[in-house]
Order: sequence, then structure tokens, then C-alpha cells
Amino acid sequence: MEIIRRKTDYGIRALAHMALGNSEREVYGARDIAEARDVPEVYMQKVLHALAEAGIVQSHRGVFGGFSLLKEPKEITLFSLMEALQGPVAINKCVMGQDLCPREKSCIVRTRWESVQSDLVSFLESVTLEDLLADFAADDMANSAKTAAARPAQADSSVQVN
Repeated sequence: MEIIRRKTDYGIRALAHMALGNSEREVYGARDIAEARDVPEVYMQKVLHALAEAGIVQSHRGVFGGFSLLKEPKEITLFSLMEALQGPVAINKCVMGQDLCPREKSCIVRTRWESVQSDLVSFLESVTLEDLLADFAADDMANSAKTAAARPAQADSSVQVN
């Protein structure tokens, strides 16, 4: 079972790309984002259009068109991103609040599902794009430090040996 679907993963990649290079709400072409983030261009177009419909990015038409962030990274939650790209976030239909299950009153697991649903939504609403970017920067710095420490010391090429 996938909770985070590929479309959401691609959406995170696209938003991260725009946020990392964002200066004055720069406009990015779908092709450029797709190539930089290793996503098929056709799929990236669909993701970006869904994000535009959700009011997360803005679509710009014309020769210099593309997409730009409409919100600050701290205002974009995983929950809003998932809902924009996957639809309602629910562990089961019965917790969607629409009286979809005829056994609602007699279900032995409903209260547990509701608790899990509440925790899931709270978590997804608490994580922002800004948090993900900070995690990425910290991981990137840690990986760079590990790589540098793993390199063997290079001999000083300015010293001549007779």
C-alpha cells in the first residue's frame, strides 16, 4: 500500500526545485523542472497543472511561460500537497465523515481508524516544504562532510623530492 504516491513525490520534487532556486518568484518551465528532477516531462506537466488548480503554484502563459510558487515554502504543507495531487487523505472511507459505511455504529475498529486518521492529518499538516528543504540541506551537508572525511589526504604537490 502506498500512502505517498508517485505523483506526490514528483510534486515535492517540483516544489523543492522552485523553492531552492526561487528569487523574486522566478518562472520555471515544466521541461526544465522535469529534466532537473528526473521526472518524465508529460507527467510533470500534469503535476504542475494540478498544483496550479490547488493554488500552490501559478501558471504563466506565453513564450516565457511556466510555473512559479504562489505560496511561501512555510505555507505549503504535505497535507495540502497530498490533497492537491492524490485527493482526500484518508486511511479508510469510513473516516471521511460522509456516512459511507453501513456498519459505522457497530464497527469494532472505527475509533482506532479515527485516531490514526487524526494523527496522520496532524503530522501531514505540521510538515511544510520549508521543513523538507531544511532536512535536505542538513542531509546534504552531512553527506558532504562524510565524503570529505573519506577522501585520502593528498600529498602536497609543491614539495619536491630529490
